[in-house]
Amino acid sequence: MSALKEGVNVTLKEFSNMFEMSVNEMCEYAGFSRQELNEIVKGNSTKNSEKSVQHFMI
Repeated sequence: MSALKEGVNVTLKEFSNMFEMSVNEMCEYAGFSRQELNEIVKGNSTKNSEKSVQHFMI
């Protein structure tokens, strides 16, 4: 988790692995498509990305 807080770029696969999930499992858990999650992880989302990422940090 500290990698995200420090602004280090991670891929969606690396991010999902931090939670011991596959990308598909993370998409299902979060309720976002793969593309939406990828944009959130990259920080390019027009969605409420900060809130979305915090959802996983709880």
